[in-house]
Amino acid sequence: MIDNPVVGEKRWGHEIGKNNKGRYTYATCSECGVPRWTMNPDRRCRKCADKVRSSWKTINDRERITVNRRTKYKDHCPDCGIELWRMREYIGRPCRSCSTIRSARIGENNHNWNGGRHLNGYGYYEIGILRTDPFFCMARKNKNVILEHRLIMARMLGRPLESWEVVHHKNSIKTDNRPENLELVIQAKNVAYARMESTVNQLI
Repeated sequence: MIDNPVVGEKRWGHEIGKNNKGRYTYATCSECGVPRWTMNPDRRCRKCADKVRSSWKTINDRERITVNRRTKYKDHCPDCGIELWRMREYIGRPCRSCSTIRSARIGENNHNWNGGRHLNGYGYYEIGILRTDPFFCMARKNKNVILEHRLIMARMLGRPLESWEVVHHKNSIKTDNRPENLELVIQAKNVAYARMESTVNQLI
């Protein structure tokens, strides 16, 4: 047996007294947070799994729908409270976003981390944003990303931006998101700016 194992440590089964010779990880349960040796670090511990199975006895009292011949039941994420429709084996689990936060696979802890920002197809920088952020309401629908220049302006103003409010780049460089280069305008004024710049470029 291993004395004082560290969370995230990996060992072969025979090294920790297991009959299974597979690879084990010392990880915390996603529900109760108790550490244990497991081959599936993202799953619940056996005790928490038994609690969920016991709740299936009252599952007939829940609202249900049928999607593609699969029965889904009304549930809520235990962390953020968002309403979900799930198959019964997933009842009681956190939603995908909260599960990712729990397992610390976001931000700098993710192996695919590249700074949290990237250029979209329109030449603007987009940046990742968490559901817990007060400006998450400005994120793209069904995606946890937001235009960086809009987020900077919102933080400068201390409030989320309205859909009709446009952040204009004074020097017309879409990637220059310095606060002094950003200006809040309405949609019509931004269109006028674009037309004027197009006319100037044609004359040049």
